[in-house]
Amino acid sequence: MYGVELYAAVRLAVVDEGLSHHEAGRRFGIDRRTVKKMLTYSAPPGYRRTKPVRRPKLDGFTGIVDAILEADTDPDVPRKQRHTAHRIFERLRDEHGFTGGYTIVKDYVRARRQSTREAFVPLHHPPGHAQVDFGEAVVEVGGRREKVAFFCLILPHSNVWFVKAYPRETTEAFLDGHVSAFAFLGGVPRSILYDNTTLAVARILGDGTRRRTQAFTHLQSHYLFRDRFGRPGKGNDKGKVEALVKTARRRFMVPIPKVHDLSVLNERLLARCLERLDALEAGGQEAALLAAVPDEAALLIVGNVDQLPSVGPGQVLADIIASGAVPVVRLTEVFRQAAQSRIVTTAHGINRGAIPDLSRPEADSDFYFVPAEDPETAAARIVELVKVRIPKRFGFDAMQDIQVLCPMNRGGAGARSLNIELQAALNPAGERKVERFGMDLRAGRQGDADRERLRQGGL
Repeated sequence: MYGVELYAAVRLAVVDEGLSHHEAGRRFGIDRRTVKKMLTYSAPPGYRRTKPVRRPKLDGFTGIVDAILEADTDPDVPRKQRHTAHRIFERLRDEHGFTGGYTIVKDYVRARRQSTREAFVPLHHPPGHAQVDFGEAVVEVGGRREKVAFFCLILPHSNVWFVKAYPRETTEAFLDGHVSAFAFLGGVPRSILYDNTTLAVARILGDGTRRRTQAFTHLQSHYLFRDRFGRPGKGNDKGKVEALVKTARRRFMVPIPKVHDLSVLNERLLARCLERLDALEAGGQEAALLAAVPDEAALLIVGNVDQLPSVGPGQVLADIIASGAVPVVRLTEVFRQAAQSRIVTTAHGINRGAIPDLSRPEADSDFYFVPAEDPETAAARIVELVKVRIPKRFGFDAMQDIQVLCPMNRGGAGARSLNIELQAALNPAGERKVERFGMDLRAGRQGDADRERLRQGGL
């Protein structure tokens, strides 16, 4: 048998050099029919059977075996009580006079089961198409635990998602979820894939066509998108949104959220969706930047390797340094604060692996540690620090002199959630505002959003 190296050499000679089959055969000392075979396969195909396998002793019984296997596919037959290959062999021998061996029965049963097994084709998600579904989670609303429904929409091509919570999975929630998602996206998908929810499908007819509900038909007619429906009971048809439901529950609903009403929860969910959008955009921009650098240019990367990694790309700078592929210069002196600043000494100690001194300083200091049991408690204490404690202790103006820096965008104590809480605590009631994607943009703490997203160390 010829090796793959000869296959590659012959294929290159014919395709790249333009040799005929006869010339290639003469150069490599092989028959031109072998050259033709090598052009058909990129590697030795091994032995290939040209005729079906003959089973003289089994061929008269294959119909019986097929009938047994078909009967086992009935949903009423318990899975643990279906025929094994050995049990089929015993029945053929005892009930039908089969005189062959067990091995040929076993091989035939295995081949039949593999040929009838459901096949899965890798999914391709073209741009402009969405998937929608609802999930459920427990939320503490006003001190009382309730089960709420949350609407999920995802664009599988770009992995942009939108999540919004509702008291129940109703027609009103279904319609409002679409309207809110379209506002968030700034457009309408070309098509949306659903399961066969009764909120959209009134009835499945005998030929498989769906009769839409009147409310869903009005929504579709207004926004002009096409609908698609998965097979009944086949959640894997819309696997992207099924995965989003699980992700939203585990990442956004753990621990159990505690809110005054669902509008607060939805502000947090919107913040998470915007964080996701920012992370996806940042990843695309970085790739475009590197692709645009010409070969004759040099790229200088300046950053803080000790800074917490960004949400989307991760530890890019640290990974580049660890690769050893680029020269690195590290600055060890910090001149922004006094040499004895507790912020500086604590940061240097952490980098050396030393446990920082978190005790309360006896005199005024630039570093204090305020513990919190969970993100919600931390957010409440940050609001108290900004609004009451720091202005009272140091005489600072809460609106003009204090800036909150966060190590992350996401979470109950992330930049977006804190923006919402600080707006509510500091901005005067009734002032003019602009609403975009469900977020209020107005004078005050919202102006710090870009600075907060630097993901630097916190107060």
